[in-house]
Amino acid sequence: MSAVLERRPLPELDPQDLMTESVLNYAHETLGYHHPKKEHLCKEGSLAKSLRVSGIIPFSHDSVRDYKKAQVKKFQGSKDVALPLIKAVVIFLALAMGAVLIRYSVDGAVIRQITEVFGIVSVVLFVASFISFAIWGITERQASWNLVPLKDYQSPVPGFALATAKEIHQRVPKATFSIDELLVKNVQRDPFLVVEGDGETYYVEVWEEPGYEQKRKA
Repeated sequence: MSAVLERRPLPELDPQDLMTESVLNYAHETLGYHHPKKEHLCKEGSLAKSLRVSGIIPFSHDSVRDYKKAQVKKFQGSKDVALPLIKAVVIFLALAMGAVLIRYSVDGAVIRQITEVFGIVSVVLFVASFISFAIWGITERQASWNLVPLKDYQSPVPGFALATAKEIHQRVPKATFSIDELLVKNVQRDPFLVVEGDGETYYVEVWEEPGYEQKRKA
C-alpha cells in the first residue's frame, strides 16, 4: 500500500500557554526574570496560529515522512531485482556446465544431441541474464530529496503555491520558504512548498512535476 499525503488541522492551544515574546522580554529586562523555557514558549504556535487564522491546513509530518520514503523507494530502481538476477545467472551457469559435462561423458548420439541443445539454451539464457544484470546496474535510477530556498529555486512555482506563501508571509514576515523536491536522475518530481519560522516547519503545498501545468497534487 502506497503512502498517502494527509492534511491535518493544527490543534488549538490553550491561551494560557501562548505567552508572547513581549511579555517574556519585559519580565527578563525589567523584572529580572528569565523564563527557562522562553525560546520554546515564544516559538510555540506562532506560525501555527498564522496557518489556522489563514485557513491553511498543512500536511501532517508523519504522512510527509512516509510519502517521501515511499517515493524514493519507488523511483530508486528496485534493488530487489538484483537478487533474482544473480540467482538466475548462477543457475543457468550451473546448467550450462552440467550440460557440457554430460555431453562429453555420455555415449550415444541422441543423448549428445539433447545435451548439446540443452547446453546451448543454457548458455544463451546465462548470457541474457548477465546482460540484464549489467543493464540494471548501469540504468539504476538515483532518487533523493533536495531542499532549495525559494529565492534560489529556478523552476516555475504555480500560482496557488505562491498565493499560499504570500498569505503566510504577510502574517509572519520572518517566515522563510523552501522547495523540497524529489530528484530522479535530475528530473524534478513532487515539489513541496515548505515554510519555516520560529522553530516550526510545515509542508503546505505540493504539485505535480514534471511539466509546466503544475496542478495541486493533494
